[in-house]
Amino acid sequence: MAAGETFKRAMKKHGRAAWEYAVRPRARDELFPWDVVDHGIDKRYLFQELEKGLAERSTAPCDTDICRRCGVCGGITP
Repeated sequence: MAAGETFKRAMKKHGRAAWEYAVRPRARDELFPWDVVDHGIDKRYLFQELEKGLAERSTAPCDTDICRRCGVCGGITP
C-alpha cells in the first residue's frame, strides 16, 4: 500500500475484496492479518481462537495469576 493510500483503494487496485484479507478461510500455517502486529500472543492460540469464534464458541477469561494459555504470560500449556 502506498503512502496515503486507503485500505479500500489498495484492495481495489490489487483486485482483492476485503473479505479475502480479513475473514476468508486460511490454513494454520498461513500469514494472518494480525501477524504484522507484535502482540506477544502465540499464533497457535490465535488460530484456535479463530476456529472457536467461527464455531460460535467462546473462551473463558484468563486468570492472569496462573494462566499460560495464549503465550503472553510466559508460555503455552497444552
